[in-house]
Amino acid sequence: MNRFFNPDNPVLSFLGKLLDCIILNALWFVTSIPLITIGSSTSALYYCTLKLSRESGSSVIGEFFHSFKTNLKSGAKLSVILIPCGIAIALAGRFYRRALLPLPLVALGCGLCLLFAVIYLIEILYVFPLLARFENTTAAMLKNAFIVGIRFPLCTVMMAVIHIAIFYIGYKYFFPIFFLGEGFCAFLCSYLLKPVFALLEAGSLHKEKEL
Repeated sequence: MNRFFNPDNPVLSFLGKLLDCIILNALWFVTSIPLITIGSSTSALYYCTLKLSRESGSSVIGEFFHSFKTNLKSGAKLSVILIPCGIAIALAGRFYRRALLPLPLVALGCGLCLLFAVIYLIEILYVFPLLARFENTTAAMLKNAFIVGIRFPLCTVMMAVIHIAIFYIGYKYFFPIFFLGEGFCAFLCSYLLKPVFALLEAGSLHKEKEL
């Protein structure tokens, strides 16, 4: 019994991290409500989950708001850029699916929308973890997010699958998983990003932030 309540017990450690994911998911949701702050809140979320993936024990609430405040301006800039882009891609895709146009034009339009949707997905998967881990300009962050996503396609696909799978399971089969939500997605993705970031740090492509 004493061994079970030992802080080093892997089961207890895992349950503790699940609780941290629930707390982080709630913090992420609340701080994302103004929408313009969703970039800052997502960056803060990854700042904390990257620490959790490194087995770093700390107060997730304190660390979240520390990162949120640090990256508030940079995250807001990314939100202002990415939110309208996402809306534009969605509206364009909707238009071409319903447009009464010649088939070749519809196919071309849908193909371009799909291409931009893939690029957009890569950006949102990587730009906020990069903001959490490295210092750079907004333009450089967007550029590097795309480069990293293309350079590590397996990681990109697995990160996308994690987000889609959690949403699908919650929507179709087990609604309570939404309490873990984006916090759990970011936590799982942080394990995938560890070796990627190690390679980036070794290459000195960015100025690294201290975790």
